[in-house]
Amino acid sequence: RALAASGQASAARQALEDLLDALPASASAQRGRVLAACVGLEHMEGGRPRTRARLESALERMTGPPSAEAAGLKLTVAADCFYRGEFTEMRRWEHAARQDALAVEEPELLAVVTALVTGADYMACALDDAARAADETARLLAGLGSQQIARHLVPLTWFGWTEAHLGRFEDALHHLEQFGDVAQATGQAHLRPFIDV
Repeated sequence: RALAASGQASAARQALEDLLDALPASASAQRGRVLAACVGLEHMEGGRPRTRARLESALERMTGPPSAEAAGLKLTVAADCFYRGEFTEMRRWEHAARQDALAVEEPELLAVVTALVTGADYMACALDDAARAADETARLLAGLGSQQIARHLVPLTWFGWTEAHLGRFEDALHHLEQFGDVAQATGQAHLRPFIDV
C-alpha cells in the first residue's frame, strides 16, 4: 500500500506477486485478497490484467459458504469488466458480490458493495435499480464511522460521482465532501484530486 500510494505501482505489484508465490495453495482467502490487489495495481498501471484467469480459478477454489473474500474477488472481476467496457457482465458480478455481502452480514462490506452496485446499475442503464441502490448505500454509509470509510475511499468516491450522474447533486456533494475530509484526516490526501468537486 505504501509503494502504491507513493506512485510505485509496479514495485507494489511485484511485492504482492512475491507474497502470492510464498502463500500456500491452501490459504485461499489470503491468496484471493492478494490476487485482487494485484489486479487493482495492474489497472493503475494502465494495462489489462493478466490475471483474469487466475481470478476465476481462485473463485472456483473458494468452496463453502459465502465470504467477504469471495465478494472481494467478484468485485475485482467486475472491475476488470468495467475496464473492458463489459457493463452487463460488470453488473452481474457486482450483484453476485452483493449476495455474498448480504450473507456474511458485515455492514462495512455491504455498504461498499452496494455503492459499487449503484454504479454498475447506472452503467448498464438500469436507472431505477441504480436509484434504489443509491438510497440503500446512503443509509448504510450513515452507519459507518470515518475509519471504516477511510478503508474504502476509492470505491465510495465512485459512488459519489455516480450520485452526481443520477442527478442527485446535493447528495453527491455531501458524500464527496465527507470523503475528502476523511482522506485528508487519514493520510490519504493523494486521493483528493479524484474526490474533490
